[in-house]
Amino acid sequence: MTNETNSFQEENKVEVKPVFTFDDGYRPLFTDSVNEQAAPEVSAISGEPVVATETVTQLPAETQPVVEVKEEKKKKTVGVGTCIAISSICTVIGCIIVAVLMICLYGIFDDGKDRNNNASLNNGIVDNGSDTTVSGEVIKPGSDVTINVETDNVANAVYAKANQSVVGIRVVTSTSYAPWANETYQIMGEGSGVVYSEYGIIVTNYHVISAALNSKGTMDSSCEIRVHLDTSLETYSKATLKGYDATTDLAVLKIDIKGLTPVDFADAEKVEIGETAIAIGSPGGLEFMNSVSSGIVSGLNRNLQTEDGIAYDLIQTTAAINPGNSGGALLNAEGELLGICVMKLVSTGYESMGFAISSGTVKSVVTQILKEGKVTRAALGVMISNDYDATEAAQYDLPVGAWVHSVNDGSAAEKGGIKKGDIIVGLDEFEISSFYDLRNALLEHKPGETIKVKVYRNGKYLTLTVVLDSQ
Repeated sequence: MTNETNSFQEENKVEVKPVFTFDDGYRPLFTDSVNEQAAPEVSAISGEPVVATETVTQLPAETQPVVEVKEEKKKKTVGVGTCIAISSICTVIGCIIVAVLMICLYGIFDDGKDRNNNASLNNGIVDNGSDTTVSGEVIKPGSDVTINVETDNVANAVYAKANQSVVGIRVVTSTSYAPWANETYQIMGEGSGVVYSEYGIIVTNYHVISAALNSKGTMDSSCEIRVHLDTSLETYSKATLKGYDATTDLAVLKIDIKGLTPVDFADAEKVEIGETAIAIGSPGGLEFMNSVSSGIVSGLNRNLQTEDGIAYDLIQTTAAINPGNSGGALLNAEGELLGICVMKLVSTGYESMGFAISSGTVKSVVTQILKEGKVTRAALGVMISNDYDATEAAQYDLPVGAWVHSVNDGSAAEKGGIKKGDIIVGLDEFEISSFYDLRNALLEHKPGETIKVKVYRNGKYLTLTVVLDSQ
């Protein structure tokens, strides 16, 4: 029997194979060992139980085992009263154990400090064992510092303060030409705007109102720009165009309404990466006017190539900026204007990134438009290569700067002696290491001003005098 039994066990041995899961990492999970006497296995094909059978050989009488048969003892029963007594005793013992544990735990966690301080740890602050910076001060773990956590909903508070300073803008053109017919309009463009002054000055993006312009860059007589002060699309104010600047994508409008609520401007020099950023505008059209999205400032001084050229000094944000948000407000936690929402960048495999024109640029451009009706900038009259950088300079043992690709005929640069192939390394007190440095230096000057330009040419440094043109 022993040989046959071993044969049966070998034939019916259950193979243990690893099973892998990918839900929280790649790790092996093994099945438990299976005894041959366990419940019947179920076939993967028929679903019928697979029963292990054994063939037993009859042994000779002298080797037959003697089986002793014992009389089954009668089980004792327990009365109801006994059960109740046992249950009561267990309950009392359990209460005593819980009380002892509570006293022990209280003694462990109560280190003698003010319990109010310990309770404050539950107010959203987690001790991760690392240094923490609060209001510019580095706080070491364990420092005796009280951190007040704001309980107000920041987005809600900012909206309450600034929503009256954000408007909807719609460009329409007439589609009814018969004098007796009802006047009908076709929507040419929609976006958002920001109240700049209480006397009806509105700031928006140039591309929001550009559909209302003719080939000469002036208002088309068949178009009108409407400003909606609230979500009621039935009421609006017709706007006049005070001026625009396609380079910065800004436009200034005027409506004949006083007593508006102008937005407060943030200090452009104090904007920090990581601070709260809240966008208010009309994503998807005026039907969703005064929608709010929140995020943070994720980048500063961004320069992007667009269809109309290069957009400079943009604020990057994680707050959702969608079509219709253009011209709307990007605000900080105090409800102050960080910038005018302008675009979002979408690329396959990346989350969309929103951008806004900084409040400093907005102020500068709007001030010029209100004063002169346009924006004038100092111009040098050169084309700068984008391929020349620090790597190229090091490779050819040349100085870092702005490499002149070409010089415009009759320009300030040509008159001042700047030539193709020169490397501009300085402009007055500014050091120039790239095109962006040169551009920023020129923004500090006005047309007609005389400047000193330092260039590298054929192994020598030259200083040239240039009178700036206007752009």
